[in-house]
Amino acid sequence: MIKYLLTYLFISTSAFASPDWYGQKHGDSELVFGYGQALTYQHAKASAYSDLSSNIEVRVTKNVQSKKLIKDGKLTKTASSESKTQSDVVFRNNVTVAHSEVLAGQYYVAVQYDKTSFYQRLNTWLSLGDCQSEIPAYWQQVSLVKNWISQHSCLPKIGLERFAGGWQLTHSNGQLILPDRQYENLFFSHGSKQIALNSTKHRLKQGEYYFINIATHNNGYLSLFQVYEDGSTGVLIENEAVQSSTQITYPDNNLYDGIEAILAKGDSSSFDVNIALLCEQQIDTSRFEKLDESPLSHDKPGFSLLLQYAQGCEYRMERLTISK
Repeated sequence: MIKYLLTYLFISTSAFASPDWYGQKHGDSELVFGYGQALTYQHAKASAYSDLSSNIEVRVTKNVQSKKLIKDGKLTKTASSESKTQSDVVFRNNVTVAHSEVLAGQYYVAVQYDKTSFYQRLNTWLSLGDCQSEIPAYWQQVSLVKNWISQHSCLPKIGLERFAGGWQLTHSNGQLILPDRQYENLFFSHGSKQIALNSTKHRLKQGEYYFINIATHNNGYLSLFQVYEDGSTGVLIENEAVQSSTQITYPDNNLYDGIEAILAKGDSSSFDVNIALLCEQQIDTSRFEKLDESPLSHDKPGFSLLLQYAQGCEYRMERLTISK
């Protein structure tokens, strides 16, 4: 009886044993660890990410739905929002698997998060890309990469994508998720001298109306877009043939009271960005959402697609600030 009892205790102890590294606390202030175990590697890894997210400040994002509507002679933008949390997607691009092991049919995984500053991570990420001497005009003005450009006189070919309610930079060798506080660095007033783009007001209070004035100094096809802070993009003018001396007011001030400045519920401030493209050939605007009553998506190509078009067209970008 004693023999069988000892065997049973040995088996039970082995079944609940875990690797020596599992659950260890670390003194490295730059690293945070998360641990998980499960019957499969993927489930153990997911559990480790979840454990890690509980040890890191999670990000609260706003799921904003915007729509535009012409009613009673007014062009109105409406917005509603709800808050939600994002867990591991915020830091996953800076998380690596530190350990993994299988014991008695159980998978054990440890993941680590490097708390290195964003700009240190940005420089490391940029160094992984193929640096190109031809730098698009837009990226020459983005404050995030100006220091890199001044030091290296080149820049990897960077893309910009919406990801899990946020923005991420991409190049041929990876992605880098932007912290919320860096978003505003992507939007500013800048562009070609071949287009004049000036709204009647640049700093607006919620509920105020404004018009967008455009003047072109070349022949071509003019398109006008509006990008909201949540990334959603609407097309206002599509491939309108213009001459070098064309002047346009949008919307027509003989028919409308203007565009309403509006904030999402709960916001105290926001911004809109107007972008005009003047192209030699017509561009495909079918991928952009139109002016109607349906909600605008914040994960459609939108702004990132505009940046691609801007490389072959004259463009002008104008940022407007909205507050209560």
